[in-house]
Amino acid sequence: MAISAGTNARITAVAEATRNTKPGTSPAWGLGRFTSLNINLEKNILESAEIRSTRQRADVRHGFNRVTGSLGFQVSHRDHDLYFETLMGSTFATVGTGVATLAIDGAANSVTRASGSFVTDGFRPGDQVELTGFTGSLTDDYTVASVTATILVIVQDIAATQAAAGTREVDVKGARLGIGTTLKTLHLERGFTDINQFQTFGGCNVNEMGMSISPEAIATGTMGIIGMSAAAISGSSSSGTLAATSTNDVFAAFDGILVEGGAEIAVCTQLDFSVNNNRSLEGVIGSKFSPDVFDGTAIVTGSATFFFENETLFNKFVNETESSLSVKLANPGGTDFLNISFPRIKYTGANIDPPQSGPVRAVFPFEALEPSGGSAIYLQRSDSA
Repeated sequence: MAISAGTNARITAVAEATRNTKPGTSPAWGLGRFTSLNINLEKNILESAEIRSTRQRADVRHGFNRVTGSLGFQVSHRDHDLYFETLMGSTFATVGTGVATLAIDGAANSVTRASGSFVTDGFRPGDQVELTGFTGSLTDDYTVASVTATILVIVQDIAATQAAAGTREVDVKGARLGIGTTLKTLHLERGFTDINQFQTFGGCNVNEMGMSISPEAIATGTMGIIGMSAAAISGSSSSGTLAATSTNDVFAAFDGILVEGGAEIAVCTQLDFSVNNNRSLEGVIGSKFSPDVFDGTAIVTGSATFFFENETLFNKFVNETESSLSVKLANPGGTDFLNISFPRIKYTGANIDPPQSGPVRAVFPFEALEPSGGSAIYLQRSDSA
């Protein structure tokens, strides 16, 4: 008798065009990279209340069915884009000025424009941007510290470079994903390939996600899944042709930078955050499954731990001063990255518990809020295609 081994379990996924329906015409399924594959059919159990002289229960019935579970992952380049888009309810997109009349103020580390609006174009604090069309060597990725209609302030130093005529642009490097209003669902299949056993789940949504970033560790996360239906386990796979699993590097905190309130800061020892969409499944008469996934309010919260060095962060909490936060995770070569930014946050606490020895740490829980015309959180990848 063959018994499945955990190393032979897998999750494959494809985006649904119609809710809770497997796409036709042999769609390309993606083979996910995950550290845990805990997704299952869950049922309410309805218990008989009949009074019996034997003191035993006469029957139970299966009630409302749902798919629930979680997928653990290590953060790597491009490997979870489909799931991120399902979480956020939107699609990765490019952001830029197009050709514009731009100039650099080296003393203020800023880019100014004569017309148009950086805000309207979609730039936000924490973005990784690239400057093109200038006569100097401006090949670095720059982090946006603050944005107004006509001024984009940069965290890093910029040389006072003269602009070349007609080709000047500022672009958010790669593509960026924010919270949207398009509810997306996936068709998932969990396979146990060594014993050829497979189960499909329809109408699945990434309802919530948490991520943890700390020194000397690979960045990790967990996705909370809800779904509308689950099929019986079958002896054949329905996922068709699979794309090859990538070999992209996983990201670790020591390969990136963290920016708080528009300034690079090197005393953060832990950053955790979560996105909870508060989506739901609802029972109806005549069906064991919910007729749809129902959207909710997206709440973005987190916690940042810093070495305690002065009053600045603490007083932001005391005075209810808004700030911003971003962290860039890069691969060892520095070419690929995932940038996570919160353009507008409020600290909701400031907890200091001095140890008997070692550095004093301060823990600052926060909530990320909707900036004007934008998203409480952005996920930015280094390439646009």
